[in-house]
Amino acid sequence: MRLRVRIPGHLKEYVPRRAYEGSGGEPGDFTVDVDGPLSLRELLVAIGLQPELAVGGLLDGRRLTRDDVIDSEGELVVLSPIAGG
Repeated sequence: MRLRVRIPGHLKEYVPRRAYEGSGGEPGDFTVDVDGPLSLRELLVAIGLQPELAVGGLLDGRRLTRDDVIDSEGELVVLSPIAGG
């Protein structure tokens, strides 16, 4: 299963180079091939990102928790917590 993974904001600083290096992408925008179906948590582990750093995701606009299953190709946006003051 092929996914375009987009990681906006500061969370992309935690993406290891091996996750995007072969795809010609960059830390915040790359393509990954994975065996599926798998949960968002499992996908984050597979690309080397600690699941606790993300609050969820959007798969083609559909909201996902870390435990929701990804079972189709598409564009995944990984959501990080909002902080500040």
